[in-house]
Amino acid sequence: MDFEKLPRFKRETIGIVCRVSEWANIFGVEIEEIERQIMLAHGWADNNPKKAPKKNILRYLYNWMLIADRKGSLRKKPLQNYRENRPPEEELMTGEDFRRLREAI
Repeated sequence: MDFEKLPRFKRETIGIVCRVSEWANIFGVEIEEIERQIMLAHGWADNNPKKAPKKNILRYLYNWMLIADRKGSLRKKPLQNYRENRPPEEELMTGEDFRRLREAI
């Protein structure tokens, strides 16, 4: 994790690095997900300077993880692609079936 890109959290680098694996175990996710949430929390703090934490960054990050876990954004969700249910092969119409149907009409 590059703390040069996270200037607001730079003074707590050691504390954050020590707790990343602990948070991953607590929330049952991969370390990459925790690091992604730290980047999101930093982005939020940069864009909301009046509300951003001035002290106790570790508490802020832990609370951020709790909220993300509660909302479901801490876990990667698989993409749910639309998939049409296909009938069994024996129920599919063939070209011959279409020809007979046209002749019947």
